[in-house]
Amino acid sequence: QYMTENFAEFFAQCHTLLQPDMDYVARRQALRLLGDMLLDRTFMGSMLAYVSNEQFLQIHMNLLRDSSKTIQLDAFHVFKIFVANPQKPARVLAILCKNRERLLKLLASLSGKSDRNA
Repeated sequence: QYMTENFAEFFAQCHTLLQPDMDYVARRQALRLLGDMLLDRTFMGSMLAYVSNEQFLQIHMNLLRDSSKTIQLDAFHVFKIFVANPQKPARVLAILCKNRERLLKLLASLSGKSDRNA
């Protein structure tokens, strides 16, 4: 119930910790906590609201481009929840479609495959 009542405030604070100018350890821990929470069935309602927000998708797409491979990988674990959502809002779907090629290249680099092997 706390998450339902404090959704906007909680995620605003969480996203503050994900900013590039924040400490690496704080960013990594916030991203891991976020990923774990969104995948926990207890927070299903919050997860569905989260992955329906195109601004949140953009945050994680930017984190996929972070200079740290570890941050990129942790961001991928949240990003895949957006992709797996079978009821994507039109704006989320449009952003994913618009950035399809860039995302595929980025994901190939995360997996360690070159364009030839992808």
